[in-house]
Amino acid sequence: MQNLARVFFIAMAAALAWTMAAAAQEGPRLALLIGNEAYPAGVGALARPHEDIEEMGSALSAVGFDVTSLRDADRDELLTAVLNFADRLNEEGEGAVGFFYYAGHGASTEVAGRRRNFLIPAQTSVTNPRELRVRGVRLDEIISSLADTRAGTIFVVSDACRNTLRWSADRSTPRGFAVEQSRPGMFIALATSEDETTPDDGLFATALAEQLRQPGQTAERSFTLAFREVARSRDDYRLPTAQMALREDFCFAGCAVASNDAASGNATRTGPALSLAEARSRLAGYWRVAETSGDDWRIEFFEDGRLAQYGG
Repeated sequence: MQNLARVFFIAMAAALAWTMAAAAQEGPRLALLIGNEAYPAGVGALARPHEDIEEMGSALSAVGFDVTSLRDADRDELLTAVLNFADRLNEEGEGAVGFFYYAGHGASTEVAGRRRNFLIPAQTSVTNPRELRVRGVRLDEIISSLADTRAGTIFVVSDACRNTLRWSADRSTPRGFAVEQSRPGMFIALATSEDETTPDDGLFATALAEQLRQPGQTAERSFTLAFREVARSRDDYRLPTAQMALREDFCFAGCAVASNDAASGNATRTGPALSLAEARSRLAGYWRVAETSGDDWRIEFFEDGRLAQYGG
């Protein structure tokens, strides 16, 4: 029993050291999720955004993000949350990773001769483009406020343009978003094709949340696979839209993957590629120290039915 306790203590200490190394390399991960369902009849109530941010929040928490969620935010609450989020990213500096996700109503209209995208705050009546310009929140201004921070990597994901929006039922008026211009270090994703709408079915959030959890996938790959899954369920294969300008590879669940040994069936991983989220999750399982020598160590455990090793 004493040996088992000693082994577990050493394993936890080793994992903690690895976790600290990963955190030092990558910096903090911060997420702001806003889900708006409560709208007046002229706009149309929604059923899924609260569940959407729950799914996204669960996935982002699992891969190391500190998640802030806001439900049914009015205009002032939405803007305040974005400003506070931008302040936190700016304080954390270049190593920080930001993830902004909005689920709810949105629409686009012309402003000074150019199409602009607007998020529609909860409890807000919008019955025509003029009201949208006054009462909505411009997505490009949110993007600019986040781009102006010192954070090195920022994701902006809009799961908006729900097809229940009442005032834009005339198909001659574009209901969906126009493409947003990305900035260096940013990844901008829209839940549907340009000028198209998306149903209030949660498919985009579910597909994306699943892909964010997959180890060994770059952000670009995770979004692409989620986009394809969504498009397969849409008429005319309407593919969600992305503008990518990341400065370097980023993997939500860690860029290292298990490599299979054909002879033994073992999987091996070596530090320091282990992500912060992976290190945390491994603490919940059974570990044993296979070898320790000074600063060198190796931990073995079973993963997906195979013996896996982490070393540092």
